Amino acid sequence: MIASVSPGSGLVRILFQLALLFSAPYLVGASETVYSNINCGVTYPPGWESVPVNRTNYVALVKSLDGKRSVIFQVRNVGAVRWGQVSEEFKQEGRRAYSKQGTLSWDRPVTISGQPGWEVAGRLSFQGKSVSSVERILIAGGKAYKVNTLFVGGDAESDAELQGCLHSFRLLHPPPPPQTLVSGPALSFLGVALPGVLLGLLVWGGVRLVRKQRLKQFKPSE
Repeated sequence: MIASVSPGSGLVRILFQLALLFSAPYLVGASETVYSNINCGVTYPPGWESVPVNRTNYVALVKSLDGKRSVIFQVRNVGAVRWGQVSEEFKQEGRRAYSKQGTLSWDRPVTISGQPGWEVAGRLSFQGKSVSSVERILIAGGKAYKVNTLFVGGDAESDAELQGCLHSFRLLHPPPPPQTLVSGPALSFLGVALPGVLLGLLVWGGVRLVRKQRLKQFKPSE
């Protein structure tokens, strides 16, 4: 998997939740966030909380103040692997991976900074909550990029702020041609859809818990 994250692992999940409890979220500004080291930029919704994510392949996790909407940005160096760009074969394997974790609503090709990309929408269920997901995937310059927008109990496809962020993703410079490909296992980038949702909901719960604890500290005793 492109981001080999297993939230089902008890120790990893506990350590990550503990880290979130001590994370200090800060508010995102209105300007584009430029990642020159990975040749891209994203404009997150202004005023949302950016929660530090000290986890491999996760670049950013940004959430609305009500905790219902989130954006998860992931990047991984892929180098010379089976996939040099988003292809029909990649999409076929991606659809199969997604259907194992949720309900695929639709998918369509998109062009991102002149490169072939892929947009996928679907729904997942977590603890009785319906989670709407729309994500964009791009493989270019030896890197796999994924911007995943999530809306707990809503529709990510029709949300203006989520869609604005999704469409803002771009490459700063044209990528070099794909490297010579070698045979190898398929990269199930869509296989991280559910872990992404779990990560977002864990952060949501962690931030809400921190807020409740802080409120209790300042609540006068009766």
